[in-house]
Amino acid sequence: MVVLDRGERAEYSGSLGWATNNIAELAAIEHALDMLDSQSDRAIVIHTDSSYSIGVLAKDFRAKKNRDLIERIRAKLARFTRVRFVKVEGHAGVPENERADALARQGTR
Repeated sequence: MVVLDRGERAEYSGSLGWATNNIAELAAIEHALDMLDSQSDRAIVIHTDSSYSIGVLAKDFRAKKNRDLIERIRAKLARFTRVRFVKVEGHAGVPENERADALARQGTR
């Protein structure tokens, strides 16, 4: 994942062991939220190519799996009053998304 916060850049790549792509997408969002301070009036914008993550976190899609993880992330999102999700196209040349994909591949090795 790539986090841009107040002019600072942080990147993270790690292994989750065996995990689905949906779990990895959610875990990246959770880790990014953990890196941010919890000033509730901050605007948080999460760019992701995961329709699943946006659906279960922002659109109240009913999740059949990963419920504990989703509820934990929802609780973290609730610390902020202004959160917006932006869907980006995967593998379409979006620089930060391409970097996040490279970091994800690195984490699987």
